[in-house]
Amino acid sequence: MKFNNVKTFKNAFIFLMLTCLSFNLWGQKASEQWDKWLREVAPIMSAVERSIFNELSTEEDRRRFVEFFWKARDPKPETPQNEYKTEYYQRVAYAEKRLGGIDSDRGRIYALLGEPLEKHNYSGYEKVVDCELWIYHFEDRPGLPPFIYLIFYRRNNTGDYRLYYPGINSAVDLLSPGYKESLNARTLSISSFNELRKSFPQLAEASLSVIPGEKSSPLAPGTGSSGIIIANIFSLPDREVEKTYLRNFSALKGQVKVSLTTKSINGYGFIALSQARGFTFLNYSLLPEIIHTRRNAAGKNEAIISLMLIIEDSSGNIIYQKERNFTLEVNEERKKIFLDEKRLAFKDFAPIIEGNYLVRITFLNKTSEEVFVYETKINVKPEGPFLLLGHKLIKLTNEKFIPFRLGKYKILPEPRLIFNQQDVLKGIIKTSQEPVINLINVDNENIFIPITQMEKDPQGLIIFNLPLSQVKPGYYYLSASSGDQEFFRKIITVTSANIKKTIDLETSDLRGAEFNYYFILAQEYMNAGLLDKSIAFFEKLPPQLRNEVSLPLMAKAYYLKKDYAQVLNLLENSRVPKTYSVLALMANSALQLNQLEKAATYLERLRQYGDTVSLNQTLAATFLSLGNKEKAKIYYERAKQLRKSTKEKKE
Repeated sequence: MKFNNVKTFKNAFIFLMLTCLSFNLWGQKASEQWDKWLREVAPIMSAVERSIFNELSTEEDRRRFVEFFWKARDPKPETPQNEYKTEYYQRVAYAEKRLGGIDSDRGRIYALLGEPLEKHNYSGYEKVVDCELWIYHFEDRPGLPPFIYLIFYRRNNTGDYRLYYPGINSAVDLLSPGYKESLNARTLSISSFNELRKSFPQLAEASLSVIPGEKSSPLAPGTGSSGIIIANIFSLPDREVEKTYLRNFSALKGQVKVSLTTKSINGYGFIALSQARGFTFLNYSLLPEIIHTRRNAAGKNEAIISLMLIIEDSSGNIIYQKERNFTLEVNEERKKIFLDEKRLAFKDFAPIIEGNYLVRITFLNKTSEEVFVYETKINVKPEGPFLLLGHKLIKLTNEKFIPFRLGKYKILPEPRLIFNQQDVLKGIIKTSQEPVINLINVDNENIFIPITQMEKDPQGLIIFNLPLSQVKPGYYYLSASSGDQEFFRKIITVTSANIKKTIDLETSDLRGAEFNYYFILAQEYMNAGLLDKSIAFFEKLPPQLRNEVSLPLMAKAYYLKKDYAQVLNLLENSRVPKTYSVLALMANSALQLNQLEKAATYLERLRQYGDTVSLNQTLAATFLSLGNKEKAKIYYERAKQLRKSTKEKKE
């Protein structure tokens, strides 16, 4: 560009400045637009979708992404309107107007799950804090039971409504501050529950578990599946939506971190497989980067901890889930050593069946409302090989089942996989062939150190050692091969710094735990759809263990196998509590066997857990088949009324 005079140059310069400014303003508005959209869809957007969207660099790609995002959720693609999108934005509008916005706990749940079947408001009562009980009914939502309780409460009647977690929260949190002071501090948990039950029995029941009818103690509420079910609610976007459309966009780089709360913390996780007395075990060690505590009445530092283990197959089906809730209590000296120096690691284990799985372990500190989630994929083969790696090998004299055990030996793992030069790298291998083990330089795989210090014990296990004093600080692959197949590869760090070893808090099972493992494996095989194997393990249970817990699950396996007579045979036992799921199995089995009178009885009992359209329709059809037109009409009209009521709520 040629300028004839200074004035022309100045005008051009001003034009360029204004042009750049307009582009900046446009970019800012566009950014605000996408930030607004991301906030609106946050409750239903998966972690993978969010990660990929954030990688998109052009407006065109982002607009295309939004279009595909809603198409993937359209229940009726053949119609011009996207019914789900319309309903979702109605939910968002309601949450923004009535529930404190979609960033609040109530707003997020409402946007994700929609209108509850029932709502009970307990605000304004002297005995309890402001709280609400929402009851939901689901049909075929992955990882969720047919009915659930969700409580929202205002802690000490201040601040926003929070989601209540059974097992982490208790009835104590639902009583008003003034009323709690009148109760005996030594028996506060049980006294709070009893007081709550006197005035609000349904709220008291919901304080123990999210599952109606699930047995739980006020002293240890929610030790069943509550935490896992709540986690499953928040992970619904990862389970329910077909995401093949994501292939049209940039590939996902790195690992997507899953967060259940805004207070996410870092940490380390390590998983290894082992075998003992015919059982294959998944072992884990979890090291949160930080554990905040508070002073309790005894002057000690405490944190209320929840550990959740979830194992999913490639289709997103939950194969196994386990929840542990406990209070961590330490004095000042132990706090400094265990927590301030970031050395406390949590170890646990579980029996596992063969297959390819995604493992998710969640550490939740209820005291500070902080969470750390560790995820990894594993391939389980009962025939092995198995390798345990750590900084210390211990020879055992007991027969307990404990984490990171192979034969008579136990390995102390290092979840960070960081080793000092003064350490000796130790490991145990169970394999049918002589292994080849190498420490390979990450930057140049042609540089490696073969591990030759190996010996075989009388059980056939191979124990190996590698002194690290002659290994240069850096990053290495520890590689183990059997035949031509590499079966183990992990990156470890060798450092000259003095890294203190972790202090492990672990669980163990006595030798007689085999029957409990049979029960767990039976459930895992059932969840995997391997019904013959599931039933075979259920049948190994001795008579004394065929109780109110095991019989309903055993019956479910037979139901899936379509052995309906055996379902009724197991569940008509007087020891089995007639919960919703039990009655549903009995009613459906009776219908399949054409035992209509029995089916009608069970269906009518089901209505105590919730009055739904489908249940009333089934009752109407059943009584019509029995020739009882009067009762059939009653239930038909009730179904019609419920359908109309649901439609009005949506409008």
